[in-house]
Amino acid sequence: MSACQRLLLVASLCIPLTAPVAGVFDSGIRINEIDSGIRINEIDYDQPGIDTAEFIELVNNGDSAVSLDGLAVVLVNGAITTVYETIDLPDVSLAVGDYFVICANSINVANCDLDLGVSANLVQNGAPDAVQLFESGSVVDAVTYEGDMGAAYTEGSGSGLSDSGTIAGVGIARCPDGKDTNQNNVDFRLDAITPGTTNTCLPDGSKLVINEIDYDQPGVDDAEFVEIKNVGSLDVDLGSFSLEFRNGANDTTYGNIELPDAVLAAGDYFVVCTNAATVVGCDLDTTPDFNLIQNGAPDAVALRVGTTIMDVVSYEGDTTAPYTEGSGAGLEDPSSGGAGGSNENKSISRRPDGSDTDRNNVDFLIACATPGAQNTTFDTDCPAGLPQLVINEIDYDQPGADAAEFVEIKNVGAAPTLLVGTEIVGFNGANSMIYDIIPLDDVVLGPGQYHVVCGDAGNVDNCDQVASSSTNLLQNGSPDALALRRGRTLFDAVSYEGSVAAPFVEGTGAGTDSSSGGAGGVNEDRGLSRLPDGSDTGDNSADFSVRCITPGQSNTANSTGCADTDGDGVGDADDNCPSIQNPGQENSDTDMHGDACDNCPTTNNDDQLNNDGDLEGDACDVDDDNDGVEDGDDPEPFDPDLCGDLDADTCDDCTVGTDDLGPLADNDIAMDGPDADADGLCDAGDRTFFSVATLQIVNPILTPQVVYEDPPGPAGIVQAFVNSLPAAVNVDALDVDTGRFLFSVSSQAIVFTGGGVLFLHPGDVYESNAGDISLFFDVSNAGVNLRQMNALDWLGPDAFAFSVGQAQTVVDGAGTFHVLYPSRVYTLDTNSGAVTLVLDAAGLGFSDVDGIDFLPDDRIALSSAATGIVALPGGAMIVNHKDVYIFDPAAPAPNLIRSYDNPARDLDGVTLIVPE
Repeated sequence: MSACQRLLLVASLCIPLTAPVAGVFDSGIRINEIDSGIRINEIDYDQPGIDTAEFIELVNNGDSAVSLDGLAVVLVNGAITTVYETIDLPDVSLAVGDYFVICANSINVANCDLDLGVSANLVQNGAPDAVQLFESGSVVDAVTYEGDMGAAYTEGSGSGLSDSGTIAGVGIARCPDGKDTNQNNVDFRLDAITPGTTNTCLPDGSKLVINEIDYDQPGVDDAEFVEIKNVGSLDVDLGSFSLEFRNGANDTTYGNIELPDAVLAAGDYFVVCTNAATVVGCDLDTTPDFNLIQNGAPDAVALRVGTTIMDVVSYEGDTTAPYTEGSGAGLEDPSSGGAGGSNENKSISRRPDGSDTDRNNVDFLIACATPGAQNTTFDTDCPAGLPQLVINEIDYDQPGADAAEFVEIKNVGAAPTLLVGTEIVGFNGANSMIYDIIPLDDVVLGPGQYHVVCGDAGNVDNCDQVASSSTNLLQNGSPDALALRRGRTLFDAVSYEGSVAAPFVEGTGAGTDSSSGGAGGVNEDRGLSRLPDGSDTGDNSADFSVRCITPGQSNTANSTGCADTDGDGVGDADDNCPSIQNPGQENSDTDMHGDACDNCPTTNNDDQLNNDGDLEGDACDVDDDNDGVEDGDDPEPFDPDLCGDLDADTCDDCTVGTDDLGPLADNDIAMDGPDADADGLCDAGDRTFFSVATLQIVNPILTPQVVYEDPPGPAGIVQAFVNSLPAAVNVDALDVDTGRFLFSVSSQAIVFTGGGVLFLHPGDVYESNAGDISLFFDVSNAGVNLRQMNALDWLGPDAFAFSVGQAQTVVDGAGTFHVLYPSRVYTLDTNSGAVTLVLDAAGLGFSDVDGIDFLPDDRIALSSAATGIVALPGGAMIVNHKDVYIFDPAAPAPNLIRSYDNPARDLDGVTLIVPE
């Protein structure tokens, strides 16, 4: 039947409904006197992506069964007020309270009774549109959504009533199920879809998630559980929810658990387990006792309301849609290692607790199992069962404002335990009501350790966790109580100033923490403490007594003289370290100072003298001035700037120093005196090697064939090396390295060596070691033919730096064309023969680089063949051709400093040497 044929109940022709149809509505009041009680109960007209799962659900709200023959569902386009589809209902008897589902495709809609065979987009998406139910030619029900369409199509108003196109599994539904007040946006609301079943009608703001799953344990899986958390803002009745367990291997459901009719408070947890004896905080113990949840690869657990999946977790891979959110790849609950192994008591948990981004392997991580409690960040040394914690000490009352209240928790077990999920509960004995709940931090508490919760850390020693209230955190009793619980399991309770109602008391109540006497009075710094520390007989009055407070420390038997500056449980009058906690009062040398505050704990020294102010007193300090030289070898053991001259360079090694008491770096022989040229050497220890280009009439007379040294001290210039070269041959470049000399010559020459005749070429580098001369590097073999090198610095086995005495054109070993100038510095790669410009010295006022030395700290020593003027950010200066200068390119304002004032003229080579 075509859409036009199905419209016979409305008109004989397919015409737009520009006005209300006669006999349909009159001012919004039904005119059909024969109302069968059939109502439109639920509509899902919009889904994420293509709308392939649309349906309309009818319900029989009448008093008797009704045949649907003669009824029709009409779909109306609100934009042009035109019927776009009419659906005749079949001759089916609908029982009282039963449902009839009309769907586009029964493959995608559960409990479908009438499949129209439409692939998608059966019901329009509104703004606004309407669905009407006709019986015997009259409208008996109408629902307008996403706005109002007038009296014929709207009951009351449809404003604000809308399905979601981004959230799967929701539609618009009557709440309560079947309710009809003739107000569309009152009767209907966005809710989880339940085609063919009772509408869920979850409260607005309610949301449940699967928060933690432990499906695999070492050995037999007898401690499995699924934890559900209410992450919404309202309490939720679990009666309409169920857990579905999905086998990913064959895409079938292998188990369902209906949840009980119980209210889950906002923020609370509900634990479904296999065995309450093995799972702490279990709320619903199911059967069997083991292997309830399959081990994946992949499998899934879903939380359902009717047919709607509210949340789903796929693990160890991806199950088929809709049983995976995002991906479950890599998400696995480990079980290897056996009982007591590293993977025992672990689960897959949402982190942060309750977070849901709809990506399983992002939302869930491996962590220690915390059923019924907040998920933890810890994933090692996971404890089993309830923590072995006790409330160990309470200070609930102080003179004046109660600004120093605290509760001390102690781990009395033999293993570390997680505090997360454990709560301190404050119980008001007057009205038998809980007045406060303090969740403990996500920390691990080791055996015998303490965790102090306080209102103000500034007033409580060793406070580990600050609660919300800085004053009056704890009620003052008569009676009141504090308890520890995890989930719904209470495992320690202390009633004070009398006995409160069970279960917040053990035996009878403890005594009274009095605040009388004012500040400094007898009751200051006193509270209720277990004595002996940590003991628990199950009777509050026996376990607790009024003692001096010791937050974060072992409880003391002292009840008077409680002033304790360091809070270690020992009064100041008896404390051998009153400002440093040392409850054991250890004192190895038996002087008046305990080991914790004694600067010589094993040497008796009541005076505690300490010349250099370090951690060791003079009585046990082998270096009393901290200059790096022990007292027995130090000529001045109490003066950090004098310690002797170990390198014999005429400077005391501690004249300069930056550590401890000295002004610069103590006992550094590379920096042990005045250093005018900032080369890191004591002025008295600087050594400089050089050669000259021409005969110099000075004292002594300098000749081109000789390398000279200017050593420290007053001795002056000395001859350091004789080249044995003809008088016409000059040393043109020079490098001194570990006792040997590298040089080049300015003109060709023939010399006689121990190995025979050697032809010297101006483009090569030669070595003289112990007076013999040999070829060190043949420049032409690297593909570069240099006519002259004016300066030389060997940079290691693979490169050297050089300058030239005259402009020349070369093609290097890499095939690159270069024009070389005397005012520049180049490097040569001895492997490839490549030449690289590294410094344009002309910008420094150098007309010719006559000597060069690359220093270890990236600075460069230079000499010039002529006088010039340097203009740099550091200021202008005259470059004298007889001196040596240091250029620092990395300085904030690159500059030159004069390093060496040379009495010789026309330097041909220069090298600065660190004293050995």
